[in-house]
Amino acid sequence: MGVETFFNEGNLSRDVARAIHSAITKLRSYVDGLFTTLATSRALDPQGIVGTPVSLTSTAYTNATTTETDITGLSITLTLDTTRWYLARFSGRFGGGDEDIMTIRFVEGATDRKAALWALEVTGTTVEHSWLFQPAASGSVTIKMKAARVSGAGTVAGAASATSPMQFWIEDLGAA
Repeated sequence: MGVETFFNEGNLSRDVARAIHSAITKLRSYVDGLFTTLATSRALDPQGIVGTPVSLTSTAYTNATTTETDITGLSITLTLDTTRWYLARFSGRFGGGDEDIMTIRFVEGATDRKAALWALEVTGTTVEHSWLFQPAASGSVTIKMKAARVSGAGTVAGAASATSPMQFWIEDLGAA
């Protein structure tokens, strides 16, 4: 809407019409800037769970050695950004021999990342592990879980069921 429209539709002087037109133009510019700022700030906010979470209700993992091996089914392939923080989380139930200690580890691509040690009970131990990270590179990556017996003579055994699933997910915590 131009100055002439203001001038012709009412009994406004040209100066008043120009002042109104200028104020509306500035207001539109300000509002457009607010929407751009809002959209930008939302992109920086946490995005919640990313990728496809894994919840295994029937799996058996066994490892009688001290060599870490992949836990079948516990991997997530997703696109990550080096300018953001992520939190990977795992929960599952494992048992072992008397006084066995196991390690469980997150792996990013082919690179071993954060590991944790757990003392296992024969009857089973709930193992929970998390890893706060920024990815090594932006792009598509697979994050997976590995486990092994560190000490003891038993076999590390993980089992998932409908009432005790193995769960693995990754959360986007927002911009770094």
